[in-house]
Amino acid sequence: MLSHREQNDAFPATETAELDGIVREGEGAAEWCERFARRYYAPVLAFMSVLTRGRDSAQASDLTQAFFADVVVTGRLFRCYKRSAGSFRPYLKQSLRNYVRSAARRRDVASAADTLDDSARPIEYFEASSQESLLEAERAFHQAWVKELLDEALNRVTEGCRKSGMDTHLELFRAWHLSNEGARSSWKELGSRFGLDERSARERARTVESQFRKAIREILRERLGSDQDVNEELATLRELL
Repeated sequence: MLSHREQNDAFPATETAELDGIVREGEGAAEWCERFARRYYAPVLAFMSVLTRGRDSAQASDLTQAFFADVVVTGRLFRCYKRSAGSFRPYLKQSLRNYVRSAARRRDVASAADTLDDSARPIEYFEASSQESLLEAERAFHQAWVKELLDEALNRVTEGCRKSGMDTHLELFRAWHLSNEGARSSWKELGSRFGLDERSARERARTVESQFRKAIREILRERLGSDQDVNEELATLRELL
């Protein structure tokens, strides 16, 4: 498996460049499209899950697969994107809203026709007409996008710590920030697990904290390209977190 730096060498530096590559359908377009799907599948699924809440759990997955098949794989999503209209993620969420509304209209037409062919019936979109549900779905999308970003940052930090022999630093960082054990242990207790005093344990964890923040900015810089856009994203992240 390629390291994240090797992957960065293999792909364009920004998300906009990736989208341009997909539209051109040149060398690497399939890989860029696959990378896009890995990045946005979970946010799209979260969006669809809100709209199908309380129904068959498989329906959100079916709906997500339909969106990727109809809009992403065909390239229509990328060809219609205009850079002058703003950043890509708001455009993607608008595309999801449009897709759901369009599918709801198709559902109504199919229902009126009362077709007997179940295979011809479109997937039902139970909450498509509710503006409140759409806003909730957008919030779910954003939360899933943030999780994907933080997971990628953690993967990079983990890789760097392993290579640098900073396993103890990493374990202290995880124990302080990511533990699911309930009440957080004190620095004195955490340090004792590794034969460290309280101050040394805290400083090692803070070293990884700094690397984690740097990784988040690095990922956003790669995807967005503009320092202004990066700062705006970080401000949004701070509000959510």
